[in-house]
Amino acid sequence: MTEAELQETVRDIAKRTGWLYYHTYRSKRSPAGFPDLVLVRPPRVVFAELKSDTGKLTREQRTWIAKLLSCGEAYVWRPNDLDLIAEVLSTRYRDERPVIETYLADLYDEIGYIGFSERDPVRGEDIAPLSSTYAPPRFDGR
Repeated sequence: MTEAELQETVRDIAKRTGWLYYHTYRSKRSPAGFPDLVLVRPPRVVFAELKSDTGKLTREQRTWIAKLLSCGEAYVWRPNDLDLIAEVLSTRYRDERPVIETYLADLYDEIGYIGFSERDPVRGEDIAPLSSTYAPPRFDGR
């Protein structure tokens, strides 16, 4: 499955599960490394970088994902993650997903974000430490 096919599949899942979907089609003038997708369904915002099975993250992509993870939800999704994608997009809150701890451990390894504290590989500045139990505050719509 190509990245374009994966993007189309994620878009279909997002639409079926009630998410607003955003993708920058011409990113030449955008900051390097910003994730491919922004998905919104209150109370959540999800950022997702899409890669083929063999696709590699750039330094800038690793930086964006690391910083977004420290603020909320960010993912690197590949074709073999379709079950995880469906689970992520079908739940209301981040902490309802039991597979997230395993996924995050693998993602931290992939982006070089070991020990929940790292230096930004592009700017050389400290990235704020993460807590593996962090979850964004819930918003009940009132």
